[in-house]
Amino acid sequence: MPIVGIGGRPPEAPSPDEDHPGSLWQPAVVLILGLLSTAILWWIGQVAEKRSVRELPQEYAVRALRVDVANAHLWLEEFLAGDPTVEVQRIWDGIDHSFRMVDAVIHGGRVSDRWVVEEPVEAPELRRQAQHLRGLLVDFRGISLERFRVGESAGIGSASDQRYDQVFNEILDLSEALTEELGLRVDRSQAQGRLVFRSVLLVWVLAVVLAVFEMWRRERRRMQTAAALRRSEEQLRQSQKMEALGRLAGGFAHDINNYLAAITGSSEIVKLRYKDDEALTSRMDTINDTVQRASSLIKRLLAFGRRQTTSLEKLDLNARVRSMGSMMRRLMGEDVHLEVALSGDLALIEGDPSQLEQVLVNLLVNSREAMPTGGTVRVETANRELRDHQARAQGLSSGHYVELAVTDTGRGIPPEFRDKIFEPFFTTKEVGEGSGLGLATIYGIVQQFGGAIVVESEVDE
Repeated sequence: MPIVGIGGRPPEAPSPDEDHPGSLWQPAVVLILGLLSTAILWWIGQVAEKRSVRELPQEYAVRALRVDVANAHLWLEEFLAGDPTVEVQRIWDGIDHSFRMVDAVIHGGRVSDRWVVEEPVEAPELRRQAQHLRGLLVDFRGISLERFRVGESAGIGSASDQRYDQVFNEILDLSEALTEELGLRVDRSQAQGRLVFRSVLLVWVLAVVLAVFEMWRRERRRMQTAAALRRSEEQLRQSQKMEALGRLAGGFAHDINNYLAAITGSSEIVKLRYKDDEALTSRMDTINDTVQRASSLIKRLLAFGRRQTTSLEKLDLNARVRSMGSMMRRLMGEDVHLEVALSGDLALIEGDPSQLEQVLVNLLVNSREAMPTGGTVRVETANRELRDHQARAQGLSSGHYVELAVTDTGRGIPPEFRDKIFEPFFTTKEVGEGSGLGLATIYGIVQQFGGAIVVESEVDE
């Protein structure tokens, strides 16, 4: 599928220093990022845990206070009912312990051997409730002492008993409300800690994913650069090989042209001198025809060696293909169906008309020989825009090109031959059946046009 363009030039070979493959900064960044993120996660977890644990003793103190007050109430009732097993000191110890509990909530301090309120409650409403609870405890202790002194005379239904039950119930209600609010604060602190932890974890995962993606992208670019460098080296070797063989072929062609010019000149002199001798004149014409065919072969050698002087002009590729229509159909024969699909508004190209015709004829001959039992050949033209990566893959500069595509249904090119078909004198034909210069000549002509040739072929497809 030859691509013939205007002003194309092989791009500069990619620098092997671009995206230095030996660079270790990407893994180092990922490692540092991982360690830093791990430290941040650990710190966030510790802060969240301390924040929730910090408020747990407050909730524990209020819960323990309710238990102590309830026990003191129960023991006092049993003591007044005459239970000899109840120790009075236990009643006052329980009430005193309740005071220490609420003081720890308000001011901070030790709750038990395991729990210490390091920071007192700071929320104004909770602090007010805790202080009110302490005031109720003062009332509860005073009423309890009064009932203890009065004894059984402060029985059920008395003013002291009613006040005692009222304060006791207020303590239970207020401590329950305070416990519930402190529990909600603990839950919120833990939820906030989990949210922060998950947020940091998500950011860490995204950062690692981005770092890995960047490493993959740079590695992919490095591989593309290495592949482009290999293609450039292969093109350089091919160009050097073509240049060396071209010089040899060009030298032979110029020498042979000199001999042919001498033969043509001599035959013309003979024709002028013996113009009345029809038999001799006919022989001279035969010699001239042979010389013309030899000159055509010499032109192919000169084109192969890029030593032929070409007359570049603006060409309409569609018009050239149309003008060659009848010749292409005769060339294909009866067994091969020829299809032509020309794109509208095709851009002009700059090149030599005879060389362009030679390119198309050589491609069609190759297609016909690949279909000994017949098939279909399709000739297409199209405007193409090659972007950077497409152009680099074909050894061109990015820009606009005109495409000439020849597709056939032949047997295809085996993979082991696909990279050799443009080498001069390479042929799979028997000795004497092919010179191996057809595709090599096309390669040289298309490069002169500033274009490139792309081959897409599968065996039996």
